Amino acid sequence: MAQCVAGKDVFVSYGREESVKKFVRKLKLDLETQQISVWLDVEDIHAGTEWPKEIGIALRECKALIPVVTKKYVSSQYCKSELYVARSYEKPIFPVIHEDGWRESDDGEGVNFMIAAANWAFFRPDDDYGASLQRLVEGLKGLERGKELRSSLEGSGNEIKKEQDPMDSLTGQPFSPDSKPHNQTWAEPTPPTGLLDEPRPKPAAPTTSCATADHKYETTTRKKKCSIDPQCRQFIRLILKLSSILSRDPESDALVLGRMKLSLAILKGQDESTAID
Repeated sequence: MAQCVAGKDVFVSYGREESVKKFVRKLKLDLETQQISVWLDVEDIHAGTEWPKEIGIALRECKALIPVVTKKYVSSQYCKSELYVARSYEKPIFPVIHEDGWRESDDGEGVNFMIAAANWAFFRPDDDYGASLQRLVEGLKGLERGKELRSSLEGSGNEIKKEQDPMDSLTGQPFSPDSKPHNQTWAEPTPPTGLLDEPRPKPAAPTTSCATADHKYETTTRKKKCSIDPQCRQFIRLILKLSSILSRDPESDALVLGRMKLSLAILKGQDESTAID
């Protein structure tokens, strides 16, 4: 049994008004003169075939959809189904506006939602048919050129071999960090000469240790011997001790100062009675 001719450039979806049928036939002839093949139900669905099946195949195989939008079109369930199926296949949509007033109904808003993003071609009775046809043809051919360009780029991309590491081209084996080039030996590294050969001083041991239990520092660095006179050192110790007494009992300042004078006199070798006076 004969099958419909699928896989054509464009699928024309339209209502069944007589004026629209005449327009669609004329549009089909004009597009075919520009080497754009057109699928039209009245010509491509043969007798004895299941027309819903043939329409579905044609929508799947076409490259673009041309909905001829009229008031009848937006109210036809079959026309809207063709538009929705084409959109589900992500087919490019080239809306042809053949009549005004089609957006006044809720159905018209649904169709408008589906075609709003596309660039419309106006073929209303008062529009310039030739200029509109030229814009439509340019759009369809631009779509075809874009597909050819993408196909050529994909084909050339498949021919480009994956770039290999230079090591792989020499060994013919997958690259491995431990592999060596074919017929090539690696020389052992030569030890450095000159100043680098001299032994380096070991780092000094740390001079402080940290007690982690009570967080106190214990200094291990040896202190240099002090050159202060022993008597002066003793006097300094006494001053520090008396200073602690002053901080504890401020009221005994006079007594502390007297002891300080006595200590200073002893250090100087004076008599205690003289120091007290």
